[in-house]
Amino acid sequence: MSVEETDPQQQPPGQAEAPYLGDAVRELEERFAPRIEEAKEQLSLVNQRVKGFIRENPGTTLLAALGVGYLIGKLASRK
Repeated sequence: MSVEETDPQQQPPGQAEAPYLGDAVRELEERFAPRIEEAKEQLSLVNQRVKGFIRENPGTTLLAALGVGYLIGKLASRK
Protein backbone atom coordinates (compact mmCIF):
# COMPACT_ATOMS: atom_id res chain seq x y z
CA MET A 1 0.00 0.00 0.00
CA SER A 2 1.52 3.35 -1.01
CA VAL A 3 1.26 6.66 0.79
CA GLU A 4 -1.40 7.86 -1.65
CA GLU A 5 -3.58 4.84 -0.88
CA THR A 6 -3.76 5.43 2.88
CA ASP A 7 -6.91 6.76 4.47
CA PRO A 8 -6.77 10.61 4.41
CA GLN A 9 -8.68 10.73 7.71
CA GLN A 10 -6.02 8.65 9.45
CA GLN A 11 -3.38 10.79 11.13
CA PRO A 12 0.28 9.77 11.11
CA PRO A 13 1.66 8.57 14.46
CA GLY A 14 2.49 11.45 16.75
CA GLN A 15 -0.01 13.92 15.32
CA ALA A 16 -2.91 12.39 17.22
CA GLU A 17 -0.96 12.98 20.41
CA ALA A 18 -0.36 16.69 19.67
CA PRO A 19 -3.48 18.01 21.49
CA TYR A 20 -2.56 16.01 24.58
CA LEU A 21 0.96 17.40 24.45
CA GLY A 22 -0.39 20.95 24.35
CA ASP A 23 -2.58 20.23 27.36
CA ALA A 24 0.38 18.78 29.23
CA VAL A 25 2.51 21.83 28.46
CA ARG A 26 -0.22 24.18 29.66
CA GLU A 27 -0.65 22.13 32.83
CA LEU A 28 3.09 22.24 33.53
CA GLU A 29 3.16 25.98 32.89
CA GLU A 30 0.29 26.58 35.31
CA ARG A 31 1.91 24.34 37.88
CA PHE A 32 5.44 25.74 37.76
CA ALA A 33 4.89 29.41 36.81
CA PRO A 34 4.55 30.58 40.44
CA ARG A 35 7.66 28.64 41.45
CA ILE A 36 9.64 30.10 38.57
CA GLU A 37 8.57 33.63 39.52
CA GLU A 38 9.56 32.98 43.14
CA ALA A 39 12.95 31.67 42.01
CA LYS A 40 13.47 34.80 39.87
CA GLU A 41 12.73 37.01 42.88
CA GLN A 42 15.09 35.03 45.11
CA LEU A 43 17.88 35.21 42.52
CA SER A 44 17.34 38.94 42.18
CA LEU A 45 17.70 39.37 45.96
CA VAL A 46 20.85 37.25 46.03
CA ASN A 47 22.27 39.27 43.14
CA GLN A 48 21.62 42.53 45.01
CA ARG A 49 23.27 41.17 48.17
CA VAL A 50 26.34 39.98 46.26
CA LYS A 51 26.68 43.33 44.48
CA GLY A 52 26.40 45.12 47.83
CA PHE A 53 29.09 42.91 49.37
CA ILE A 54 31.41 43.54 46.42
CA ARG A 55 30.91 47.32 46.69
CA GLU A 56 31.56 47.27 50.44
CA ASN A 57 34.54 44.88 50.30
CA PRO A 58 36.34 45.27 46.96
CA GLY A 59 39.74 44.19 48.34
CA THR A 60 38.42 41.03 49.95
CA THR A 61 36.48 40.19 46.81
CA LEU A 62 39.55 40.70 44.62
CA LEU A 63 41.73 38.51 46.85
CA ALA A 64 39.07 35.79 46.91
CA ALA A 65 38.77 35.89 43.12
CA LEU A 66 42.55 35.61 42.76
CA GLY A 67 42.63 32.66 45.17
CA VAL A 68 39.82 30.84 43.41
CA GLY A 69 41.43 31.50 40.03
CA TYR A 70 44.76 30.15 41.31
CA LEU A 71 43.12 26.98 42.63
CA ILE A 72 41.22 26.40 39.40
CA GLY A 73 44.42 26.92 37.45
CA LYS A 74 46.25 24.39 39.62
CA LEU A 75 43.48 21.82 39.29
CA ALA A 76 43.22 22.33 35.53
CA SER A 77 46.97 21.91 35.02
CA ARG A 78 47.07 18.54 36.85
CA LYS A 79 47.71 15.56 34.66
